[in-house]
Amino acid sequence: MKKIVLLLVLVLLLTAGVVQGEEGLSRGEFAAMLVEACKMESALSPADLLVQKGIMKGYPDGGLYLERGITRLEAAILVARTLGVSEVVVEPADSELLLDEGHWGYAFYSWLDRFGLMEGNPEQLLTREEGKAFLDSIFSSDPAALAKMEESEAITKTINTLRSVISGYVNMVPRPGVKGAEEIPPVAFQMKAVQEMILPATMHQTTVIETEIPEAGKQELATEMYLVDGKIYQKLPLNIETGEMQWVRYPEELFPDLEQMMSAENAAAVTPSGLEDYLYYRLLGTAEMNGEEVYELVTYGRVDDLTKFMEAVAGQLGSNQQMQGILEMGVSMIESMSFWGIQYIGVQDSMTKSADMYFIINFADELAGTPNPIEALQMKMKIEEMSYNEDLEIVLPDEARDAPLMELPEMPEPAELPETPVDAEETEIIVDEG
Repeated sequence: MKKIVLLLVLVLLLTAGVVQGEEGLSRGEFAAMLVEACKMESALSPADLLVQKGIMKGYPDGGLYLERGITRLEAAILVARTLGVSEVVVEPADSELLLDEGHWGYAFYSWLDRFGLMEGNPEQLLTREEGKAFLDSIFSSDPAALAKMEESEAITKTINTLRSVISGYVNMVPRPGVKGAEEIPPVAFQMKAVQEMILPATMHQTTVIETEIPEAGKQELATEMYLVDGKIYQKLPLNIETGEMQWVRYPEELFPDLEQMMSAENAAAVTPSGLEDYLYYRLLGTAEMNGEEVYELVTYGRVDDLTKFMEAVAGQLGSNQQMQGILEMGVSMIESMSFWGIQYIGVQDSMTKSADMYFIINFADELAGTPNPIEALQMKMKIEEMSYNEDLEIVLPDEARDAPLMELPEMPEPAELPETPVDAEETEIIVDEG
């Protein structure tokens, strides 16, 4: 009996030693680790910087309580906000959480859970080691994921034709408390498109867009588009009153090098061009899809410096001043843009079978000195039924070939892109739940 008691005491002492050896992590310490992991630079303290950026918002009573231990859920919320998720965006589908849907942290936690970036008890306090490991995994790319992505991209360069079905939605979120926001109807667009490509420069696409507008009811718009011989033709309802459809041809100078855009590697790419340097990649493992084993490749990231991104995109447009002008106007309107995607790649052939993509655009508080009534734009796209190297025939209808040239308004001369704003030295601390 004495031996058993001594053994129990020894186990308890060893257990206590382990627990004591795992140093707890405070909210303030995690804030510092998060700022370092993201390579944020500012004269402000880490916590003040995160408050300024709207990442850390504190408790309902107005306190940040930086000395308190941080839970896995609180850490997840800070990371999710850093990656562009806000209170107003809709959580992604297919997320199974240990939280009720009404929980104040549900939306944030669901994003990390959906993309395989979160595990464990949300309410459990983090140790310093766990916090560091969590941030290291979030803000770095998995070498295995990068290798698989490069392998898939190499294979797609060999394709000749591509057919896919694209569906999704666009949701616009008004900014609460801003004049004019209440006048913006809660409009959400749903779309489905069937796209056929003969690479490098022929395409046919049919698209159906559905929306439901208050007091107007459900609206549906069906369009058709061809890209043939370097020219784009589209069937549009040019007469709003009658709904009569008419073919038009777009000016060739409106678009960049279409053959380059539709090269095999670009046509089959899931990651938007120009975003590669801002994203992280993770290989979740394998799953079964339509009776075929596939890899699940996760891609995610946030762009704050829109000037660099726009410069990258504008460089691909060459001397196209109209498109450059549109992109440059977008710089002043957007505060940040984040991308979340899952690419399903065949284990046997390394070809992309399907993909889920989410875009979150957070708009600037002000536009030309006036409060911006739109807070965010959320878009989801699903690409499925992808088939490669099939026999496709795309023939431009005579009525499209004879379509009139669309006249476009003149765009202002492209201006120099604004410099990246520097963090202010002082900030008003706004606290909220979370």
